[in-house]
Amino acid sequence: MCRKYKKPVILDLSYWYLTHMPPRKEAPSRRNVVQRFSDYATLLAPLFREFATVPFSLAHAGTARQVSDYDEIFTLINDHDNVSCDIGAVGGFDEVSAQFVQFLAKGIGARKIMYGTDWPYWASGVNSYVEGSRRWTIIASECPDLSDEEKQWILADNAKRFVKNQLPRPKKS
Repeated sequence: MCRKYKKPVILDLSYWYLTHMPPRKEAPSRRNVVQRFSDYATLLAPLFREFATVPFSLAHAGTARQVSDYDEIFTLINDHDNVSCDIGAVGGFDEVSAQFVQFLAKGIGARKIMYGTDWPYWASGVNSYVEGSRRWTIIASECPDLSDEEKQWILADNAKRFVKNQLPRPKKS
């Protein structure tokens, strides 16, 4: 339906829930299907290929359980032109930081990153966007490795393109 009606998809890949909260109570065998992010990536890659014209965003930068998951997350995002992510509540890091944003931009490119979705608002309210550890100015003022154009992509342009059902533009060579 998303392809037919030209709607993008946000996926929250909290894959570790499958180890203790299987989709159906009567199906405990599903607990062993996804143990690591790489297992989840193997399941998702065919979906992203089949629906290559549908933009997907992985919520929370792919919902890493640990920092080592980012290798697999980067591979999954980079292998599919229709996949990007947001940086609302990132896993594996204590908080969104300039270091993390630059790490992510280096790994997947600034054209595939959007600032926030359901976080930080749900954590501490609307002021969290302008104050505290998840404020948008981390990107605007504290990421010297990003150009002004890349900061604009992350803070606004990528989200605008996503809601218009447009695919992320590839990294510049």
